[in-house]
Amino acid sequence: MQQLGKRWVNVLKKGQRRTAVVLGGNLGDAVIYSTALQPIRQAFPDDELTLIARPEFFDLFGSLEFIDRTLSAHRVIRGPWLRARVPARRHLARWTRRIWSKRYAFDRLVFLNQFVSPLELELADVIQAEEVWGFTGGSYLGAPPSDWDSRLTHPLSLSNRDRRGEHLLVPLGEFLTRLGFQGPWNSTQPLEALGSHFPAKKGSRGISKDGLGVIFPGCSYRSDIKLWPSTRYAEAIEAMGVAAPKRWIVCGQSDEAELCHDVAEHIVLKKGLASVDVECGLGLKDLVSLLAEASFSLGVDNGGLHLAVALGVPSVTIVSGAVGGLYFPWGDPSRHQAVTEVLDCWYCNYQCVYDQARCVVDIQAKRVAQLADRVLTETGSTPEQ
Repeated sequence: MQQLGKRWVNVLKKGQRRTAVVLGGNLGDAVIYSTALQPIRQAFPDDELTLIARPEFFDLFGSLEFIDRTLSAHRVIRGPWLRARVPARRHLARWTRRIWSKRYAFDRLVFLNQFVSPLELELADVIQAEEVWGFTGGSYLGAPPSDWDSRLTHPLSLSNRDRRGEHLLVPLGEFLTRLGFQGPWNSTQPLEALGSHFPAKKGSRGISKDGLGVIFPGCSYRSDIKLWPSTRYAEAIEAMGVAAPKRWIVCGQSDEAELCHDVAEHIVLKKGLASVDVECGLGLKDLVSLLAEASFSLGVDNGGLHLAVALGVPSVTIVSGAVGGLYFPWGDPSRHQAVTEVLDCWYCNYQCVYDQARCVVDIQAKRVAQLADRVLTETGSTPEQ
């Protein structure tokens, strides 16, 4: 609180430096990149620190004690045209940008993501900053590389790196060092930095004697190459035997309801349960509340699993080889395990050479069950008999 009070005093001082951090991507990206927020605050303790992100992420990250302000990324890009019900408002926003963009001026603008989308490119167009930090040579998702690279005054290139065996936290750690962060920042266990995002939940998980398992079978990006067959979840739970939680909930986005119900029905048939709950389209606050009661989480590489890891829920993640180990495994290995099937085509960057993604389809339920047994036993999360 003393540090927060000091910063508010500094806000009143003329000449205080202003740093803005962009947290882009989907939920999974935002959770893992958010581990850099506290180190950035430590690197610039007297700056006014602004978080720029999608508004729905502010429930998780906007109220952190080391964040001074929040800005909606969409409001920055659209300006006064954000809610205007007029045709071609995106074009109108671009044409009039010079008039209203002066309000978005910072000394330092930091982009954390190692991929670039049109959102990041538009933010770089609107926001005026003396220093613009970010990554080049990563993935350019609809953003011309030359347009992006020319906007950075302090780039960190990913071009000449072998990313097949590299976790994204490795270059992120190098990036933080260049920003001036002096550590310690343990990139193998970033949850220490992220845990403070959920002070009301951390350590308060009341695991019932039956245990509660939460399954996240879907994903918002390239489901054709990342999904595990829906019947395998029931097979894995059966193979877990007495170690498996006795209650299960299958979660997903609104458009994943069919997949989630299919997974739930197979569990009911395989385990002989009366029912398995399905929750689709939960808001982030409700999802955090649900995970706070969970004793185990299982699924593919998606935002739900990233959030489960962030909250310390024992988990097993089924990871495709599309981008190798870029996102998983992460977190304390005694609590969080990733299961993979490494093939010659590992790290294909979503260019699958098979009719089905063998790196996922070939992962057997028994392997998943063995890892689940391990994390449940090591964390003391098995249900009471």
